[in-house]
Amino acid sequence: MSDNRNTLQRSLILASLKRLDHPTAEEVYNNLIKDYPNISKATVYRNLNLLYRQGAIGKVMMSDSADHFDVTAEPHFHVRCRKCGGLFDMYKDRFKAYLDSICEHEGFTIEEYDILFKGICPKCKKENKYKEKIK
Repeated sequence: MSDNRNTLQRSLILASLKRLDHPTAEEVYNNLIKDYPNISKATVYRNLNLLYRQGAIGKVMMSDSADHFDVTAEPHFHVRCRKCGGLFDMYKDRFKAYLDSICEHEGFTIEEYDILFKGICPKCKKENKYKEKIK
């Protein structure tokens, strides 16, 4: 069963998602509960997952923590900072030649991907004078 209704709750959840940077469902809920004390956690989780299934938003699935949601549904990569935990967008144009090569030379048709790079963001690198190299 598909739910295409544009409910008030869904609009509030989308607005919150746009204000936050790659939040978890819990962070969206905590952001909304301040101004909308009657919204339930189940409503937030259900609507975020529905919006993801409908292709309206993105989802970054994490192996070591809660999934994060992304207002951008367009396919792109993410980089997660090991110091501050920040999640940053990296668009596929930088890797388009590599993806095209896989399709052309290996015979694959890539329909979707979920790639998460891990490292240190520029801000943490500058603040901590981080010099460790890629392993």
